[in-house]
Amino acid sequence: MKMSEAKMDNLNRIDELYKVCILNLNESGIYQWDDRYPNITTYTSCIKDKCQYIFESDGDLIGSVILNESQSEEWNLVPWNYIDGRIIVIHALAINPKVQGKGYGQQVLELCEAYGFNNGYTAMRLDVFSKNAAAIRLYEKNAFQKVGEVTFSFKPIGHQQYYCYEKMLKE
Repeated sequence: MKMSEAKMDNLNRIDELYKVCILNLNESGIYQWDDRYPNITTYTSCIKDKCQYIFESDGDLIGSVILNESQSEEWNLVPWNYIDGRIIVIHALAINPKVQGKGYGQQVLELCEAYGFNNGYTAMRLDVFSKNAAAIRLYEKNAFQKVGEVTFSFKPIGHQQYYCYEKMLKE
């Protein structure tokens, strides 16, 4: 699998990927994403900012992610363990539902971690919807440590609790 910085000519494929993922999540009763986030405005901005990445295998779009240093204001109260050095944050990690459960999520995380380490980051952070059991298993299986919880009041009632995870980056 190959990780590359997304370009504007990837925009429609990225948008379709996230739409399929949102539909799949909604069908499972997981309302973490909607038409407000992530959306085509998000991807366009992230492509311009060079922080939207895509993952391809044999020409197929397997997944996408946003990698940057942006941290939610809600995270200010989280008791993070790694506070020294540069922190990279995973946002909107999406794997095509057609290939979920085949190890691609783990490969994507490994590539993201390598990217972070190779670019001088000391740790990686993310938040995950508390009812997204598959995503939580993926992060915990890959040695991300839960360090706290946050509430996003702009999310629908019953879908506001998110767990915060971090991981020290190593070679």
